[in-house]
Amino acid sequence: MAESKVSPRQLATKSCVVVGGGIAGQLVAKALLKKGVVVTILQANGFTEDTILSPYYVTRPELYASLVNKKGGPVVSLDRIALPGMKYGVGTATGIDSAGGFLLVDGDKKMPFDALVLATGVYYPALSASAGEDLKTRLKFVSAFAGKVSSARSILVGGAGPVALEMAAELRRLNPDCKITMVTGGPRALASWGDDSEASNLLAARLLATNIVVRTNTRIDSAKHPKMSLEPGTYAMTDGSGKATTMQADLYLPYFGQARTGFVPPAAVNARGRLKVNDRGQSTTLGNVFAVGCSDFYNCHIVPTIKAESDVVARNVEALLVGKPLNAVLDKEKANAAGSGVVGLHLGIGQWTVLNLRPLGLVPYLIGRCCGCCNPLCPCCGCCGWPCGFPAGALPSKCMEKLLPKMIGMKPHAAAVIPAAHIMTR
Repeated sequence: MAESKVSPRQLATKSCVVVGGGIAGQLVAKALLKKGVVVTILQANGFTEDTILSPYYVTRPELYASLVNKKGGPVVSLDRIALPGMKYGVGTATGIDSAGGFLLVDGDKKMPFDALVLATGVYYPALSASAGEDLKTRLKFVSAFAGKVSSARSILVGGAGPVALEMAAELRRLNPDCKITMVTGGPRALASWGDDSEASNLLAARLLATNIVVRTNTRIDSAKHPKMSLEPGTYAMTDGSGKATTMQADLYLPYFGQARTGFVPPAAVNARGRLKVNDRGQSTTLGNVFAVGCSDFYNCHIVPTIKAESDVVARNVEALLVGKPLNAVLDKEKANAAGSGVVGLHLGIGQWTVLNLRPLGLVPYLIGRCCGCCNPLCPCCGCCGWPCGFPAGALPSKCMEKLLPKMIGMKPHAAAVIPAAHIMTR
């Protein structure tokens, strides 16, 4: 059944606040704006960073600084990335009064809303700016971080998922001699690939060759060590047998993917900070609150799942604002199938890449395994003509270094202007 049209007049007196102006925030805000909803994006910083290639850029401070506000670069000021017609606020969300219909900002400011969308994403230390950090301070941090890594004798990395692995490889590039230890509660690095996967074996061999140690079935005491530390410290952990141990390190970087929802009532989020939602993308406890890119609905938040979520949430926010039933539904099975496994892992873009084509399904896997067709549109043979299902090595990585920075990144779409107020409109 076709959806009935909503008159712009019905939405003119309603407001929606989107917390977060990254990929997820921009997608849902654009969709809402097209529907005629009055939208304000609240950002914790006066700039937006690309998260996909963060390990690459944050360990190259000169390159990072040279690409500020450049097309395809890693960071763009809000006045250059702001969506035309959108309202913006710069501040840190510190609380929600769902019943009262307002968001607390910076502790004492109230931002009213009829609907609230959380698009806060996941915080990864060093790869993401801290709330309230300005661009000048961020540039100083990136420069100082590279110096800290280069001089460290030992680095402890919490987690062994794709982000942690890609970051560990960049740390090794910066510092060829320091001891790098990754700690994971799983049975292996990137456990989703399984221990019988050829790609997993290639990954393990690469980590061994670059002297990156992975301690498996071990958990760091996150209560004692919740945050990144760039100073020497001793870290408590428990191994698989329950035995308490400690480890000393000059730097500690935890990559456990905690959603940035500290301002949300604890009952509304899970242990990883993800908003608990139903199949409408709506909070299970806060009826006028939704999530895109930071919900517990999907196993993995990647671009396809974020796009699907933003579309459904935009339609349901529109319905909520005009008092209609929320009929748009998320397809969990389809989205989780798409995001069930990491297909490509870059242990340093330009250094070493491995692809695992099995998550793509039988047909793409067999094509990549057998034909070596060199078709530039083929996901397994693009540009390099890889004729196997588990390509790995330096050649594909060098190709990726040529391709990815050009394909991925921020896209400024206006000349720079100085924001005139805390809330600005473009």
